[in-house]
Amino acid sequence: MEPLPKGANFVRAKMLWEIGLHIAGNPLTPYGGNRAVILGGFAELCFSLILLPISMFATTWFLVWLLLGWGMRWEAPRRSSYSLHWRSALARLWPQALFAAALTVFLVLAAPGALPWFTPFLFGLLAAIPFALLASSPTVTDRTRRVKLCAVPEDLDVPMEVAIVRSQWSEACD
Repeated sequence: MEPLPKGANFVRAKMLWEIGLHIAGNPLTPYGGNRAVILGGFAELCFSLILLPISMFATTWFLVWLLLGWGMRWEAPRRSSYSLHWRSALARLWPQALFAAALTVFLVLAAPGALPWFTPFLFGLLAAIPFALLASSPTVTDRTRRVKLCAVPEDLDVPMEVAIVRSQWSEACD
């Protein structure tokens, strides 16, 4: 490993960083500490690797339908918590799974050597339906919050205003 630079600008930057840490504290602490940040980053990476092919295909599907003049709705995502059902997931995500299955068969027959290179893309599309169900599950959300996975400071230390609104919301829903 190379030694750290010795220049005056580096020394000043390091000193300012240490002063900032002393004043503000460790920047990872509000996110659950080093371990939680590393595990959260890994979980986010895995989530993104699965979601990216699904999103790419959905955007392409939308644009093809638009170019062909076959009306299609692009709905805004729901912001409130809800649990997706199998029937809804299947109705929305069958094109991704069908395309992945067809592409897999094509690659096995035409170019088996290319299959390992397509695996991350194909896995994301094949896993689209169970992934959507898992990602929308309130149980999974509660468990990730409980173990502080991908937590934001507001999850770990709920501000008073948010706690009041949550309690009023739960009372109104009951």
